[in-house]
Amino acid sequence: MKNKLIGRVIATEKNPTTMDKFTFWTDSNLKLHAFDIVKVGHIDGSFSYGVIENISHIADTQSFLTSFILIFLVYWNLPRVFHEFLNLQK
Repeated sequence: MKNKLIGRVIATEKNPTTMDKFTFWTDSNLKLHAFDIVKVGHIDGSFSYGVIENISHIADTQSFLTSFILIFLVYWNLPRVFHEFLNLQK
């Protein structure tokens, strides 16, 4: 099977990378499933294999309401609408 880059390993204070667990980011359009196997490259050409146990989406918003408002703004393209409104006022 051909090697294909699908993401990058990340480590944070709450989710450190250890010898038996790591977290990685991928493209949001990539379809992964529980129990898929991933290969992770290390230095000097070494690598490890991992089995996907959990798939989650993490956002940097503080609450559901904040996420809802941001999605609403993007969906209705309100920054553009507001900008056009300001141009009409000139």
